[in-house]
Amino acid sequence: MEVDYTLPLASIGPLLGRLAHEPSKEKGGYPVSEDMKKETKLAEMDLAIMHNNEQVGTPSAFSCPECGGVLWEIQDGDLLRFRCRVGHAFSVESVLAEQSDVLEEALWVALKTLQESADLAQRLAQQAHRRGQEWLAKRFDERQQDALHRAALIRRVLLKNEPGIETVAEQEQQQNT
Repeated sequence: MEVDYTLPLASIGPLLGRLAHEPSKEKGGYPVSEDMKKETKLAEMDLAIMHNNEQVGTPSAFSCPECGGVLWEIQDGDLLRFRCRVGHAFSVESVLAEQSDVLEEALWVALKTLQESADLAQRLAQQAHRRGQEWLAKRFDERQQDALHRAALIRRVLLKNEPGIETVAEQEQQQNT
């Protein structure tokens, strides 16, 4: 490969600044497939492409971790990648990473919601006790215990990498041995 510039470190920044404002000397470029042109228009949110349902690839069984839409599989040579209708694009690895992030966020929301549900059920049970409505208090006590149990399960899943925290599967495996 031919080297365009060999410079001392202090001169690289100013050269990059100058080159960024100059037009490219090379004309042309690589040929772009029709599929890539459609993908580019999707990424640019071209409404004509979006409303005509012109998609590249085939629909997959997976949903977009960003918007929940269908992910379309695009086989680009040996590379498998995904794109949704509104233009979110992913490699296989980035879909897995995004799914993991979305799942963790959902579990934290579920944990918070269950904890709040348990707290509210406890309050309502205390209120029912004060009114002498023991059957209602019992019902709220059961709801509180159920919410606390579910919250504990989710907490164990979320903290599975913490030292001393065992997952339910690990506990069951230990009990079976």
